[in-house]
Amino acid sequence: MIFDRRHVLVPLDDRSGGATLVSDPGIVDFAVAAFERAWVAATPFRIAYDHLEVREASEDVRHSIMRLLVTGEEDRRIAARLGLSLRSCQRHVAQIMNRIGARNRLHAGYLISQHDLLNRPLPDTPQGLAPLPSRPDTSGHRQNERSAPEVLS
Repeated sequence: MIFDRRHVLVPLDDRSGGATLVSDPGIVDFAVAAFERAWVAATPFRIAYDHLEVREASEDVRHSIMRLLVTGEEDRRIAARLGLSLRSCQRHVAQIMNRIGARNRLHAGYLISQHDLLNRPLPDTPQGLAPLPSRPDTSGHRQNERSAPEVLS
């Protein structure tokens, strides 16, 4: 916050919720200039959004979460990396698992990789994914036609 172009209230970076009041003219001028550049480049905040735009944004978030699920990230780290609250992240993970029919997080990562869900939309219904076609190998064990999933980074 800038007051009368003479004082700047700067939040502390220690998560204490505190702030410091800065009166140094060089720092105040810098803060004012940064604000003015951001203001010129800003776009107006829309009050209403089209349903399709909201759905696409949600799908983008879910695909980002799926990429991190495949790598084995925990919900807390996924939330931090994507700028979500932990609860919102957990809700998205639960929706993803429900939509693909996963029994647990490991199973979800496997299904995401095997069904190439990082490159195509999630199923719309919560019935899960159809099993992949399989064929017997020479040892008599059944094996998926696709190769082992790649680990994404």
